[in-house]
Amino acid sequence: MSVRPHLDRWAATADLVMSLPTAVTHGVLPERLAGDITALRDGRPPDPRVILLCRDAGDGDPVAAALRDGTAGTAVRPEFGVTVAPPLHDTAGCELVRAAILDADVVLAVVRYTDVVSSPGAGIAPLAPWTALALEVVGPHRLTVVVDGIEDSRSTASNRRDWVARSVRRGLLLGERVPDRAIAEVGTRAGTGLAGLLERALGGWLRDAERAAVDAVGCRLARTVTDLRHWCHTILDGGTRTAATGAALDPARVLDPGYARERETRLLARGTLVLLDAADRRLTAV
Repeated sequence: MSVRPHLDRWAATADLVMSLPTAVTHGVLPERLAGDITALRDGRPPDPRVILLCRDAGDGDPVAAALRDGTAGTAVRPEFGVTVAPPLHDTAGCELVRAAILDADVVLAVVRYTDVVSSPGAGIAPLAPWTALALEVVGPHRLTVVVDGIEDSRSTASNRRDWVARSVRRGLLLGERVPDRAIAEVGTRAGTGLAGLLERALGGWLRDAERAAVDAVGCRLARTVTDLRHWCHTILDGGTRTAATGAALDPARVLDPGYARERETRLLARGTLVLLDAADRRLTAV
């Protein structure tokens, strides 16, 4: 069955959301979404975009190199981006990482085994806000926590596995939102566990690149529409900020003199919700 009619509807929805004013998009738009849909319509499935989140510089490079070697000789050419999770007060850094995750097809949160062992939970906590965002964007089946360095473990795999999984879930605040297979133990120095990680992260693309790309792009598009709707409701439910001070504006005062820009934002939010309802009907028709 051809996916062309689906992609035509997706393209119409993407054109709509990318044309919305910034007052109602609130930084939730994946910049490369429309281009990815165009590539699919042209019969050119985009290569998977893989983001590796790390606590420290260099942690993700060995994992990226291993996956790159694993796809050598295949038709799949993943685009790897290794990024260090910035502190939340680093506004510019956070915006860059957020934009990268919003356009990701696969996210790997790379942590060192020694960090998990030396300070269970706390050592990997800086990644928690970003794994939470990644979980929302790519879902539990395309997010993997990679624990690298199991060569340094003195425990047997059976004894180590449950303890490592509990520490990772606690440190990254994952709870039970991801399956056990989303926590991968590897040893990049010894070449341990890399075949399983390759299958987990990129197996879908290696088996059927078009199907995997359609699934990933469709997921990003649906989430974008959901996020836009949520933000518009936030504006209408009292989340409007005054242009002058940035303080929350009481909805009861929106008609007061001096709040023309705020009234315009609320009107845009209402209009956007109407348009998104039509977009949802297109998406659910897929």
